[in-house]
Amino acid sequence: ATASAATTPPPADAPAAAVTPARPPSVRATPRARRLAQAHGLDLAAIQQQAGVDLITESVLQPFLPKEQP
Repeated sequence: ATASAATTPPPADAPAAAVTPARPPSVRATPRARRLAQAHGLDLAAIQQQAGVDLITESVLQPFLPKEQP
């Protein structure tokens, strides 16, 4: 029983953990823009594509942020 335990393949979920999910190309954004996007659940890659910019700044994010209620 000990020999068969040593030759048992790893669990099926082990290789899946080693595989990294497909990621979009890296997005260039300022640290403040990244924090704002994360706080509001925004997708920087989608914003970069829609805005057509190379670097996402706070001013680029402004139109995508939720409007504050009065």
